[in-house]
Amino acid sequence: MNSLALKINNIKMNDYSLIIDDVENCIYYSMIDKTSKYNPTVIYNVDNNAKIAINEEITEEKVNNNYNFKLMVYDDTKYHIYNFVVTTLPIINILYDEDIVKTERIKANLYLFDNRNNSHKNVMSSNAILNIIDNGNEKKDYSFSIIYESLGKNERENNLSVLGMQKHSEYLLNSLFDDSEKVREVFSTNLWNNISKVKNDNSNFVELFINNHYVGLYSLGFNTEKDSIMLDREEFLFFKKDFINSEENYSSSDRLQGYKLYNDFLQDQVRQDKMKKECINCPKIDGFSELNKYYENLLSRNVEKIKSVSNLRNAIDIYLYYLFIQADNNVNSDTFSNTYLMLKKKRDGYFVEYIPWNVKYSFGTTINKKEIDASNNQYIMKYNPTTILIDLKDEETINMTKNRYRELRNNILSNQNINKLVDNYEGKIYLSGAYLRDNKKWNKELEANNNGLNSFREYILERLKYMDEFIKNL
Repeated sequence: MNSLALKINNIKMNDYSLIIDDVENCIYYSMIDKTSKYNPTVIYNVDNNAKIAINEEITEEKVNNNYNFKLMVYDDTKYHIYNFVVTTLPIINILYDEDIVKTERIKANLYLFDNRNNSHKNVMSSNAILNIIDNGNEKKDYSFSIIYESLGKNERENNLSVLGMQKHSEYLLNSLFDDSEKVREVFSTNLWNNISKVKNDNSNFVELFINNHYVGLYSLGFNTEKDSIMLDREEFLFFKKDFINSEENYSSSDRLQGYKLYNDFLQDQVRQDKMKKECINCPKIDGFSELNKYYENLLSRNVEKIKSVSNLRNAIDIYLYYLFIQADNNVNSDTFSNTYLMLKKKRDGYFVEYIPWNVKYSFGTTINKKEIDASNNQYIMKYNPTTILIDLKDEETINMTKNRYRELRNNILSNQNINKLVDNYEGKIYLSGAYLRDNKKWNKELEANNNGLNSFREYILERLKYMDEFIKNL
């Protein structure tokens, strides 16, 4: 027999179509967690009624080690051999015209294969708008908006739940490129949701394809500001986007630098006035004026004033959280960044609640690639009610902080639970074969693979010892 142009047009395993990468001559199979996953039912479409065969039995051990399976298509006179890749992770495939040179608002088609056993719908496809995000690395970050076309042929956001997350229309794909172990962004994001009642949404690991071509291991998250945070009328959502210390010398008449206000009702009113229409639902309140009042009280060093504008439980949670994970992308000695502030309405004004975002630099990794160890306790959020009240020796806050930390150490931050969490992520990253595939794709050293997440696990447990000592000495 000869190796000629005998190709598979379509192949399904357990009733789901597989991705065929003709450039890399590779077929990808994402297993659903059920008994037939290692011996799937196969349906395929090949010219001339050819047959297919896989060279080896699919086993858990081979999948864990990214085994190079071969799938042969053959008839009586010719054959073709594909590489055959098996993963245990969900798959996203984004299709668009690569001749388009722009990097924003690219029309695309989205295909998601959700292989979770408890998924209500394993396949999702939709129109989408793709943005390519230059992160300074060859392996890019991406965002996409799920859309549909109205009867009037207009694009509309389409809020859909992906991988069990809340319903959103805009999602983010983080390349995990700067993290040799690929775990920190997902671990840290999901840890906050376990700790706090004021939640973000979980991140999930996926393997990403662009135009059927393998790109690598990614985390799938979402755009917090648009979809996740529910606010009542006359409440405000800010995002602290830069490490600008505008809080220290704020002016009550100026808009604080480094803050973005998403629901800017006052500006909406101005725009409506220009159009000579009345914005009926727009409150006549300036969100920045209310934010200035918050900092006026916070920096007054008056204990009662500080507590009057605070959700102290939330302030303690983010104080402990940023300190524990060593949130280098969120906290420095002067100020903070990548954090949402919600101004929530109360009877006589507003109080503030915090939500962290983009915590990909944590547990010893830093923006400038400077190494730090588990003993580093510099990540204290300066403009936080907890920090200021502790500095003022407020016994109630100190006791609340110690009690809250003790509560977390007995459950969410217990050594037993940390080991359980790390085991779970180790399975997703390493036992799926995705870690090996990603490193092979991007020619990165396999520095963490031999020991899985053992180094990361040891770092966190060591970090907790230093946290124990730090909190004890408050």
